[in-house]
Amino acid sequence: MSKREEAIRRLEILERKEMIGAAKQLFIKKNTIPVFERTRLGNIVYGTIFTLGEVSQFPEYKEYNLKELVSKFEEKNDAVVYLATTEKAEFGLLIDLFYVTKYEEEWPMDIENLKNNRQLVYTYNLTNPYFSERGTIRFSVNFGGVLRTE
Repeated sequence: MSKREEAIRRLEILERKEMIGAAKQLFIKKNTIPVFERTRLGNIVYGTIFTLGEVSQFPEYKEYNLKELVSKFEEKNDAVVYLATTEKAEFGLLIDLFYVTKYEEEWPMDIENLKNNRQLVYTYNLTNPYFSERGTIRFSVNFGGVLRTE
């Protein structure tokens, strides 16, 4: 199985968790990375889906070349990014990259983590790149969007 096929498999798992099917369709048919932008409406927090290109046009992201950032990450790590989430934290503007590694022996563990709302991601701190890091995050699927919870 290729990394791209594995990425589609992971999007299908998230789709079964009630993530809107548009994310998988953007990845497959438009060949772009779906991005869930953290949105707050009163006390309700949800993720709104956009393409990587659309998010790149938001005023707060315009100074960053997100497509280049993702391409360099994929090339450097021989990985396929299939989903991203964004958020504005007190320590910077963040984008979490969900990806498939080149190490196929890790894929079954990644799938189990995904089913349990955990995933190894690379978090770019766009404001302060020194604080970018790889790590496991927890996420929830709310209102059809993926949100980082810790």
